[in-house]
Amino acid sequence: MSKTCPSCGYDNPDTANFCTRCGASLGNAGVQWPTNYTLNQPVQAYPTVPPPATQPPQPSQKYTQADVEGLRKIRSYALLGLVGIVLSLVSLFFSALRSFVVINTARPQNHPIPFLGTTVAVGAVVESFIVGVLGVVIAILAFVFLYQGFMFIAQVDLSLRAPARLLLLMPIGLLILIFAAGLIVASLATTPTQFANPQNTGLAIGGALLGLLSLILVLVGIVGGGILGLWKVGARYAEPLIQIGGILSIIPVLNILTPILVYLGASAALAKVLNGMKTVTSYNPPPTSQ
Repeated sequence: MSKTCPSCGYDNPDTANFCTRCGASLGNAGVQWPTNYTLNQPVQAYPTVPPPATQPPQPSQKYTQADVEGLRKIRSYALLGLVGIVLSLVSLFFSALRSFVVINTARPQNHPIPFLGTTVAVGAVVESFIVGVLGVVIAILAFVFLYQGFMFIAQVDLSLRAPARLLLLMPIGLLILIFAAGLIVASLATTPTQFANPQNTGLAIGGALLGLLSLILVLVGIVGGGILGLWKVGARYAEPLIQIGGILSIIPVLNILTPILVYLGASAALAKVLNGMKTVTSYNPPPTSQ
């Protein structure tokens, strides 16, 4: 670097205070920078990372097809429960009607027709058989749908695995209960003098113990499997109707509301899941610049 003399234009060392040629003062002379260096040289630009693209709501991203299938199964379970309620009401209506007919035809002043009592009795047997068979079929299908629903959701929510396994205790307990009832009937199918037989007494005691065990298994399956499972499903999809329906399932009379509440809650949760999956599927992030 050098100082240029303002009078003669001579380049002097930057340490000089006076021009060595003309003697002029260099106090206010500007410093001449080398031509190969530029002040305020721009800093090298580094590639910038584009800001992250706006993402859709996080809750929508955790739903999968397993959620859809699970909620559909649970909704089918609730629908079968509704069918069971309607079937029970129809059976109750015909039972009341049958009782009314029997009571009125049994009065002497009504001169009952001989075959009317037989017809009513046969109708009662046929109705009981049909209702019983349909009830068993509906109960089995409802259990299967509920278990499948829990297992589907358990693929994405591991907390549903335990309720699904505990739910299996219900059919196991019912099978043991049937066997226990058979033992008790076999022990009682004797004359009073033979009941003191140790073998018959052992059958009765064994049947009673097995019956108690079966009731415990069924109770654990209902509470730990059905109620707890529905509670967790309702918590996952933020649908309290499912949770309330599960709790009401063990309360007499009020349990008729269980399938209604579960069906409404499962339908709302299914709509929420499908809408969330549609949002994620249709989302396309903007292209990033290179």
